[in-house]
Amino acid sequence: MSLQSDCDIDPSDIDGLDIPPDALPNTIMAGEETIVRKVDETTCLVAYAVQDSHADCPQDSWDMLGRVVLLDCATDDDLEGVRKALGAESVHNGEITALPWEEAREEFTAEKLSDIEEKLAERFLERYREILEHEWFKGIAPQRVIPKDWFLRAVADDADTQEWLINRFGETANDPATIQKLAERAWTECRLKDVPVTTELLSLAKDLGRRHVEEQSLKRFSTHFIKTAFGRYEDDDRFIDEVWRDLFEAENPLRDPDLVELGYRTNGGADPIDLSVKNGFSEDPKAFVLLNKDGREELDDQQRLEAFSRAEYHGSTVHVEVYPEFREALGLDDAPLEFKDMTAAQVWRKNVLEGRYFSLTPSGVEWGRAQARRAIAESLADLYEGWANGDVYGYVIERCDYDSNAGEWVYTDQADSLWEIHGASGLEMNLREGLEDQTRQIRTEKAQAEQQAA
Repeated sequence: MSLQSDCDIDPSDIDGLDIPPDALPNTIMAGEETIVRKVDETTCLVAYAVQDSHADCPQDSWDMLGRVVLLDCATDDDLEGVRKALGAESVHNGEITALPWEEAREEFTAEKLSDIEEKLAERFLERYREILEHEWFKGIAPQRVIPKDWFLRAVADDADTQEWLINRFGETANDPATIQKLAERAWTECRLKDVPVTTELLSLAKDLGRRHVEEQSLKRFSTHFIKTAFGRYEDDDRFIDEVWRDLFEAENPLRDPDLVELGYRTNGGADPIDLSVKNGFSEDPKAFVLLNKDGREELDDQQRLEAFSRAEYHGSTVHVEVYPEFREALGLDDAPLEFKDMTAAQVWRKNVLEGRYFSLTPSGVEWGRAQARRAIAESLADLYEGWANGDVYGYVIERCDYDSNAGEWVYTDQADSLWEIHGASGLEMNLREGLEDQTRQIRTEKAQAEQQAA
């Protein structure tokens, strides 16, 4: 609802009052350049808003959760921050030079591999047949590169390997328990090329992929593979190189997982830039949101909340939407919950988590982190875009009093002013509060003066 005058006093008739020519006929002021509010019969307030063209960039003067970085006009420090977050070789003149995957691979020592084991394993599986057929691997024990459960399942379905196991270890019994015990021994002691099950094992691995293998087995496979193979190829490193190259081309593991790319367009006219949060990363990025320590701590706090619910402002209240899969555990229907403010909403959401009405999966928490990350990025981008496009204001409230001797309203003094207000909604809220505060203050001062005079 726009702010409006509550009387018919014409500011142009007030002696000594000068309204600057750049006063805005803002939409929140019902298209008028000024708002006149009557305090009483002898005092009124005249308010007007102007565009604050001297406002500092908020991310340079406020404590924020991160920074918007436009590559074509960023500081050297911001460009270095983007370079590190991307795992790039350089960022210069708006251009990003990727770190060659061969050099990027050198960043991963055996101790650092745990962060990307599953991603590497996924790439390994795509080339599994080639890898296991390589002579280097055939000369080592299966336990160095193959999860034990994969091996045992393949042996259980292959009569030739079962016969080979009995002959290899001099056993006579061929019951399932004995075969499994012999298979476990072969998995540890034998060379891969000596085990007849190799072909079946390859087929099994292809079928299993990542769908049915326990996560721990996949990690073990990846760890053994990489720690065994890393730096061990002397003559032919084609396979290990292809796996690493595939990984870096698909998803650079050096990239900060909390980095957010922004869509960035420059336009003519009133709004010179347009920013939007992108899903994923493009081949030619132009802008990013870099979160700082406070931003990452905010993500840590919000990720579990965002995993089961979403909180948004609706007018003067806050609505919390609980996602369908969690409503039954909380005894809720599909109607949003309404709270008086964001603090009350957050308290309720945190109490829900503390009550342990349900369990959140790791993937669910990661999804929640992505939602929280997007919300923070959108907030930072909106604020920066508004500042860059001149959506920053200030207001002035002038006090005027009625001169009974002259029979006219006259300017008294400036009652209040506020600057660096971002957005029309911020201007409306602050101006409304400013008018209410000044009205209350003047009435209180007059009441006190009357009491003292009496």
